[in-house]
Amino acid sequence: MVEKISAIALIGLIIFIPIYFCARLKKPALLTLSDATILIKGKQLDLTIHFRNIKRVYFNDLKNLLQQPKDKMQIVIQQKSDKLTTFLLANYDDAELALDTFSKINNAEFSFYDDNMATMHDDGFVSS
Repeated sequence: MVEKISAIALIGLIIFIPIYFCARLKKPALLTLSDATILIKGKQLDLTIHFRNIKRVYFNDLKNLLQQPKDKMQIVIQQKSDKLTTFLLANYDDAELALDTFSKINNAEFSFYDDNMATMHDDGFVSS
């Protein structure tokens, strides 16, 4: 009985681990903000988000399990269709510039967190 449970657990791990790491895959990309759009371009990524489609922008200053700063800024863009785009800034010092630039978006709500948001635990570079 214990051997069957161990075998099932091992098979589950063999299936789950690759899926977990693929879901957390980081895709380096260049973030460009124009007057009316956000462009995210990378090797296998080409995403354009129009300001008029943005519902909320979340800024999340990430912390580790001991509540110490990770010096990583996560930004989540929620579109009116409720589609979420999550990314990390490559340089934490660019957070203030990003905030100034994103503040040009009219009719969008902004939220600021200093811990993981309940639904945003992915710290991958971009996920859509």
